[in-house]
Amino acid sequence: MIRTEGNLFVLSTQNTTYCFEKTSSGHLEHLYYGSRIDINEKNAPALRDKCAFVPGNSLTYSAGQKNFSLEDKPLEMSGRGKGDLRAPFVGIVHSDGSRTCDFLFEDAKIIKDQGDDGMLPRAYNESGEYEHLVVTLKDSGYDVILELHYLVFEECDVITRYSKVINRTKGRIRLNRLMS
Repeated sequence: MIRTEGNLFVLSTQNTTYCFEKTSSGHLEHLYYGSRIDINEKNAPALRDKCAFVPGNSLTYSAGQKNFSLEDKPLEMSGRGKGDLRAPFVGIVHSDGSRTCDFLFEDAKIIKDQGDDGMLPRAYNESGEYEHLVVTLKDSGYDVILELHYLVFEECDVITRYSKVINRTKGRIRLNRLMS
C-alpha cells in the first residue's frame, strides 16, 4: 500500500514499512525501513533527523537554512557538490564540465497504469498487481530530471526502487553513476 500524507510517503507491505519525506529544502529524507509500523504526520517527527546546529566544519546547504547540512542527513538519494560527502547516488558530468547535482522535489504521483515501459527488468508477482509511486526531482542548476520509481507488492512483502535520469538541457550529459 502506498500512502501520501502532506510531505510524507509511506510504503507498506504485509510485514514491512518504508518511509521518507520531503524536507523544507526540497530534499528527500529517509525516515524508516523495517518491520511494519503505523507512520503518519503526527508521529513522523520522532523519526526525523534532529538538527539544532551544523556540526564541526560541515557546510550549510544555503544561507537561508543555517541549521541544515546534507553531510549527515539520511537522504533518500545523494548527489555530489552540495556538502554531501557520501558516495553519490547519481554522478553526472554536465556539458560545461560541472559535476554538481542538487536534485529537489518537484512532484509525486501514484500511477494506476501498470504497463511495462520496457526500459528495465522489473519485479512482478503472479497476480500482476502492484502499486507504483513516481517521485520526480529536478536539478536546481540544470534542466535534468531524476525519477525515483517505487513498486510495492504488498502480498509478497517486496518493495523495489529504480531510477531514471532525463536530460532536458540542450547540451549533453555524461552519466557516470546511477543507483537504484
